[in-house]
Amino acid sequence: LRYIIAVRVRYSCISYPSMVVPVYPVFRIGASVLAVLLDQARKKTIRVCAEKSPFDLKDVLKRRGYRWCDGSDRSWYIDVGEDQLGNEIAFLKTEIYLSEVEPRLQTLTALSRFSVRA
Repeated sequence: LRYIIAVRVRYSCISYPSMVVPVYPVFRIGASVLAVLLDQARKKTIRVCAEKSPFDLKDVLKRRGYRWCDGSDRSWYIDVGEDQLGNEIAFLKTEIYLSEVEPRLQTLTALSRFSVRA
């Protein structure tokens, strides 16, 4: 047990500086991994719910990235950034509902995204 704790502490000590110091090569923006993570956490996310969507279009929703929420609302949803909201609503109007609809929207922040109280 002492060995396992020592190994975990060692890797934690090694991985933390690698998150803070080097640049993140995928984005090529010259920021550290931690800076990119914090920037993404600060952005608002909008949850778009496709309530009462036709059952035969479930595969279209899945391909688009929607997930099934089997909770109290029982609907398909997708989380998008504020800049993608217009495109998602247009998709629902033209491909799913074929009419003017106002989907239910829920704003998620870093505080509410993973909270069970939200």
